[in-house]
Amino acid sequence: MDHLPLPKDHHPHLKVPYLCQDHHEFAYDYQGFEEFPQRKGFTNISLRGDGSATMENAARFQSWAFFALVIDYFHTMGIETIIQDFLACDENGRTYMTTCCLPSLSRKMEALTRDMHLDQRAAIYSKVKYKLVTSSITVRQLAGFGDPHSSWPLVHLSLNETSGMGNPHQNSLPACQILRLQRLVNDLYSTDEQPVPFWIDTICVPLQSPYRKLAISSMATVYKDAEKVLVIDSAILSVPSTTLHSIDMAVRLRTSSWVRRLWTFQEAYLAKELHYQFQDTAYTLSRIKQKYHQEQRALAQLSDESERTSRSYAGEDTVLQPTSYTAPDARSWKRIEGGDLLWHDAYRFLEQVEVLGKNKPQGESARLRSIIHPLRWRTTSRLEDETICLGGCMDSSLDRLPWSSGAQERMKIFLSSMRTVPAGLMFVDRPRIEIEGCRWMPTSLLAGGMDSTLPDSWDPEGSASIGCPTASGLLVTLPGIMLSNVTKYTQAFRYGHVHDIIFISVDGVPYYVYGLLSKPVQWEITGTDQLALVLRESLHQRGTFACLITILAERGGIMYGRFQSCVMVMGNPGIHRNLDEVTFTTATTTSTAQEWCVG
Repeated sequence: MDHLPLPKDHHPHLKVPYLCQDHHEFAYDYQGFEEFPQRKGFTNISLRGDGSATMENAARFQSWAFFALVIDYFHTMGIETIIQDFLACDENGRTYMTTCCLPSLSRKMEALTRDMHLDQRAAIYSKVKYKLVTSSITVRQLAGFGDPHSSWPLVHLSLNETSGMGNPHQNSLPACQILRLQRLVNDLYSTDEQPVPFWIDTICVPLQSPYRKLAISSMATVYKDAEKVLVIDSAILSVPSTTLHSIDMAVRLRTSSWVRRLWTFQEAYLAKELHYQFQDTAYTLSRIKQKYHQEQRALAQLSDESERTSRSYAGEDTVLQPTSYTAPDARSWKRIEGGDLLWHDAYRFLEQVEVLGKNKPQGESARLRSIIHPLRWRTTSRLEDETICLGGCMDSSLDRLPWSSGAQERMKIFLSSMRTVPAGLMFVDRPRIEIEGCRWMPTSLLAGGMDSTLPDSWDPEGSASIGCPTASGLLVTLPGIMLSNVTKYTQAFRYGHVHDIIFISVDGVPYYVYGLLSKPVQWEITGTDQLALVLRESLHQRGTFACLITILAERGGIMYGRFQSCVMVMGNPGIHRNLDEVTFTTATTTSTAQEWCVG
């Protein structure tokens, strides 16, 4: 480090000899840092050696961990250097390493980046930072701290805003908290693998733009690369697992704030292995289930012993003989699990995300459909983050999302960029993006509860479940009903809301049509409007999801319409009005393969 000035009356800089002068076969070849050990045939054994070739080992390390790293670093910044730039000779003619050129190289690097756009500069710095991190990982592996042929263990800590481990002002945490987290992470591994590095957003995600934006857009990569994800939530962290039954553990997780946050969904969805940290140890969901089965077996044995004891007291058995226990078969365990409603609800809720993440459907439409269902119960303090999480879960590029725009604009761009989407999005009972051609799009899929349930989630197969976004609207193939001479009425429904309602007759069978939204719905209908109902499926008396649209044009057999409202078409309209006193709207069914473009 002879580029640093020394204090007065201090010892001179230490001169480190250039070891590859006698071992040219290990000299850096300018073809990149990461693959240099493989190109030269290095292994963790050859680097550590057996004590008989220490100078060779030192030459390998020096060539790779210094020359290859620093030359590749400046190459990434657009500055070319060679080995000789970092060598000098002493008065005795011996070659040693020098860093005297670093100040001039740094000034050159600053000049190159000074006129760059801020985003371009941040992208370069991000690439360099990634290179430095991966280089330290690779050095650690080949130095003998882990298997160089396997990924370096990295644990991602999944926390929510109430964990008490956030810091909105700077990337730091109290040392005591970091040490505690390090102990929890280490406990997930054997002693010879410790200490294990971990990622925590509070420290690792920059607070300033544009670096924060770059980091957030890359979060999915962090979650996928982590070997394990450790959930930290106050609802379970403060309680020893030894004091809880398995049902208590599952219910605590089911009701924790962690399961209600948007970002924690992405962390769980992309996790290779999910662990929940209790006060004394961490549990996987499969381990909690195993504990539940053990408790049920113990309960079954206790019940059996009690029954035989009762018979003995009643004189049925003169001697209480121990009996061997036979474990129930798989069908019996399913019956036991289903019989405990608390366990069934909590376990299935938690299992859903893990199963989805490990069995991701193929295709954009199927993947989005699988994600929408669990998102119904999630929330976020920044609605703009919704599309970032969706894109991360679907392996979509986030380059087209404008960071300066609002949540609705991002959702519009996100859905429009997909080749196919679930056709059921048209029938989700959620507020809509009020832009021509985009009214089929919900503004958000979060926190909708049952209102965000896709009608086709019960029958996700078939072309009727797929729609293709276009500039004019969503192109779908579904059955429908053409309406003319529309007469609408008003009707008070639950909660005192007053909705518009239409009475129709299809093949002699009466139905009524009403809006789904929990707020009052009044449709924009004039006497000259041609309306239609796009049906989710064929009509039936118990109710059919539909979209009410205003027909704009017909071209090439495709009906183009303006989205008005999600509606339900129900049978038995006599419960609301005396049918002799209403005017039925003329209704004509279309082909079941009718093409619609709903905008």
